[in-house]
Amino acid sequence: MINNKKINKYDINKRVKKILEFCRNKKVLNIGCADNYYLHAKISEIAKDLVGIDINRGSLNSLKEDGYKVFEMDAENIQIDETFDIIVMGEVIEHVNNVGNVLNSVSKLMNKDSVLILTTPNIACLLLYFNVVILGKDQAPDHVYYFDIKTIDRLIERYNLRINEKIYIPPEIKMLGNNILSKIVYFIATVIENIIYLFSKRLGGSILFLTIRKNYHGK
Repeated sequence: MINNKKINKYDINKRVKKILEFCRNKKVLNIGCADNYYLHAKISEIAKDLVGIDINRGSLNSLKEDGYKVFEMDAENIQIDETFDIIVMGEVIEHVNNVGNVLNSVSKLMNKDSVLILTTPNIACLLLYFNVVILGKDQAPDHVYYFDIKTIDRLIERYNLRINEKIYIPPEIKMLGNNILSKIVYFIATVIENIIYLFSKRLGGSILFLTIRKNYHGK
């Protein structure tokens, strides 16, 4: 059962809804599970089996208290001797020390029917590019990588993986911030991004949502 006191309302978004579409009656591994309690709880309601891993011990303990099967484990060195139908890696790769180690570790948990769901901020999004590259601001203080579709495609090929489907998700139009001015600015920015999205999904989509499969015999 979901503990509503542990839900951040901003976790309930388009990205979460799209991830859930893949998880019904599936054996699921959720990498970085402690960052989004709501997502993990909702997956548990529809999945056949669910395992979560994270390095955030405090947040993991919160999930354990509510009865979820979670383990303290680094995504760069996953010690699980089984494969999964669905592997969820939502907003993880921009945080890790070595993306290659993560992809190599995840690939070992996939069979020919497995699907890796990978989401990450899209640096090709005009407003994100403007903030990060032009203004020199951090999207988040713990982001050490930024990706677009071309760099991810080239990267995963090195680990015997291929993009099966790509979707650009625009930001939710909402007011978010610590004061009224920042809330208004954020609201205007999300409106602009959604207008851009109508003309170019790549330039207006703030989140890159990918389904990835493992190559077998070059297919």
